[in-house]
Amino acid sequence: MTKIGTERLILREMTPEDFDRLYAVLADSDIMQHYPYTFDEARVRNWINKNLERYRVFRFGLWAVCLKENGLMIGDCGLTMQNVGSTILPEIGYHIAKAYQRRGYAKEAARAVRDWTFRNTPFLAVYSYMQKENIPSAATARANGMRLLDTFPDEGGREITVYGITRDEWLKLEKEKEKRTMENRSFIIERARPEDAAALLEYLKIVGGETKNLSFGAEGIPLGLEAEQDRLGSQVGSTDSVMLLAKAEGEIIGTASLNRLHKRMRHRGEFGISVKKAWWGCGVAPALMKAILAFALENGFEQLNLEVRSDNARAIRLYEKFGFRKLCVFPAFFKIDGENIDFDLMNLQLNP
Repeated sequence: MTKIGTERLILREMTPEDFDRLYAVLADSDIMQHYPYTFDEARVRNWINKNLERYRVFRFGLWAVCLKENGLMIGDCGLTMQNVGSTILPEIGYHIAKAYQRRGYAKEAARAVRDWTFRNTPFLAVYSYMQKENIPSAATARANGMRLLDTFPDEGGREITVYGITRDEWLKLEKEKEKRTMENRSFIIERARPEDAAALLEYLKIVGGETKNLSFGAEGIPLGLEAEQDRLGSQVGSTDSVMLLAKAEGEIIGTASLNRLHKRMRHRGEFGISVKKAWWGCGVAPALMKAILAFALENGFEQLNLEVRSDNARAIRLYEKFGFRKLCVFPAFFKIDGENIDFDLMNLQLNP
């Protein structure tokens, strides 16, 4: 049995017990002004039975729209197969009780149906159609990512507008939504401790498998748990080496390290950074960069060096933003699957 939840609503399969609440909606002439007729009792019962049959045949239909807070049914919304301009298309439709209109419930319910459709059916597109003068329904369609595709006259000569969204367009919206969600999630930056060793080793396996920008792949680094604990322990309180972790809700999402070189090169430090792919573009890398630079300045580093793939334009832009400059190209710095990968050697002068 299908049940869809949103922030404020539950969409569920309707039952014969929903008759009274549904009749109050479908028999309202104002709500049904763009429909060929308002419903009498027989039509409402047939409406419920038709959707019960749709559930059995298609696994979808018009669902009861209920308030999450108290279960009150305020209308219907769902997916049905409709004849739109002589073509049978999957169409999102809805009816919301007058007392609950202009509160965003139609948009919220229709968006949930759109998402359910692309996640649970093979349809490559989904549509909504309405009379041209039905401005609120057109606005709801546009708000859910649909665009105007067609207009045609119906049998009564009224102009019908057709809106739709493809699966590819929906996927793009989903990626943008995920990015906004990430951008709004908070994270902290803290110095790594020995007790972070296990989580850090797992993190390195993840980021190693996500790109070919690091010196290791999904196997991670060749250190066991005890060795990693010892390494992190040796850095506690150090002014020469530091490993910083970016964490979101306790999960490591990024790292940055700085290690001072020895003897006549003590004025220099080797810098490295990594961020989980899901967090790219969310401000994690710049925050780690700022924290590393603060550590370097506080502890007397005069130069920072790093190596970056010559084709990693995103990383190079970030480093240049913080003042790093390219010194030279190191040819065939990596060899991956027989392919030579050039690297740029970059330098930042903190005390020129």
